[in-house]
Amino acid sequence: MGKTKVHELVGVEVDEKFKVELWGSDEFSISEKGTLWVDTGETVKEAYSSFLAALIIGREKIIRFIKPTDEQLKILKALDVLGIKYIAKDKDGSIYEYVMEPKRHSFNWFSDDETYEIPQNDKLSTLLPDWTVPLNIKEVLG
Repeated sequence: MGKTKVHELVGVEVDEKFKVELWGSDEFSISEKGTLWVDTGETVKEAYSSFLAALIIGREKIIRFIKPTDEQLKILKALDVLGIKYIAKDKDGSIYEYVMEPKRHSFNWFSDDETYEIPQNDKLSTLLPDWTVPLNIKEVLG
């Protein structure tokens, strides 16, 4: 079956584990059918539909578990040294760097600071599987 519209709107892959900022330490995932599941550490159960709605409309910030390659880590460390705090992928696949956290618009990301397209973005594209969530470089680097 693969990804559903729910996966696209929330910005995660099928069964990808993620956390939600301000929702505690619970881990979440969205099944192949588009059902949101919560893992409390003790039980795994279907989450309330209002939780899923909050994720779809972008009211809550998703924290993804990113596992960059060694090459990607080098690039992210270099961007961090330059003061770049975020990268985000536009709907057309172009990846841009930002100092201030960008906001999503219809087909792209926008920030009040200067933005530059990152050349050879194929090296970073797996860190941004789709265009719905920007990547906070500090969170990935720890």
